[in-house]
Amino acid sequence: MSSVVVRNALQIDNLLRMGFLWTLIIMVSYMMVLYHLLRGSSIVFPRRSMASVGRWRACIVTGASSGIGKVVAKALALEGYHVILAGHMSGELHEAVAEIKSECIGVSLHSVELDLCSVASILAFVDAVESWILTTYPHHDLQLLVNNAGILAASQRFTPEGYDSMMATNYLGPFLLTKLLLPLLEKSSEPARIVNVVSFTHRCALK
Repeated sequence: MSSVVVRNALQIDNLLRMGFLWTLIIMVSYMMVLYHLLRGSSIVFPRRSMASVGRWRACIVTGASSGIGKVVAKALALEGYHVILAGHMSGELHEAVAEIKSECIGVSLHSVELDLCSVASILAFVDAVESWILTTYPHHDLQLLVNNAGILAASQRFTPEGYDSMMATNYLGPFLLTKLLLPLLEKSSEPARIVNVVSFTHRCALK
């Protein structure tokens, strides 16, 4: 059997397993929601108020112009966070901010451009966040970083530094961003959190 046939067979097997797992997880999720609805219980966990410790909470959500990122940004804004929406398309970010503000009166959020494929863009983003928190709004704590941005490239592309663009966006960029933001996260008056959003697409890679 040729290596091409073996490779195709492995890819099909991985896709089938991924499809089964996705379906199973979705079914379990809906069953949990139905269970709570039938019991009449809430699945929303209470949070502390924004100024409960005399400081205002801030958070960052990458890839926030659409999809999961925008939904997370909206939910966090409703929880009382000041949300910094990060993404590489400034026009879509502004639209996302305007949409959330129109649907949720009184929320606090703004957007900052960020391209995880570019080290220069990451450095500029961190500088902007540090300036905003330490200078413009010194009473804000950075309490949450949600690394949500990710891509699935159809063809191989490279960053200015010579890295694969998908590897840079999904792994290298978020690692550098997190490393540079750690000092701000560690200064938070409450324990800060870092959330990394992943997917099952890694199962499609050949071993």
